[in-house]
Amino acid sequence: MQLMVEGDKWELYIPSELAYGARGSPPKIPADSALVFTIEMINIQGEKVMALKCNSRTLEDCDDRMKTYIEKANKKYGADADELDEEISRLRKMSSDGSMKPELRDWIDMRVYILQQMLMAANSKEEL
Repeated sequence: MQLMVEGDKWELYIPSELAYGARGSPPKIPADSALVFTIEMINIQGEKVMALKCNSRTLEDCDDRMKTYIEKANKKYGADADELDEEISRLRKMSSDGSMKPELRDWIDMRVYILQQMLMAANSKEEL
């Protein structure tokens, strides 16, 4: 549930081994039954965290601002793991400043998330 954001609706499948198993729960749940739950996140109380769904390779679930940042980061850092790591460290230091506006901190967190994806891709290319 920690990955859900407001408005998400998920269907969860619980195999019988993790549910009631061979004993079931008569009379409504027969033995060896899988359970299916549909859950919906209607509202989150308290502090909310921005959903990090942008895929830096496919640009799926990325808005225009993120796409522009990815394009610039690709030009600036390419697949240089050291450069990407250095920029991630710099942004994390900035983000730890308690006086920063929440919107700016969210944008920095999104940039770190994007750069981490790029770093993982760069590291996997190095291993080949």
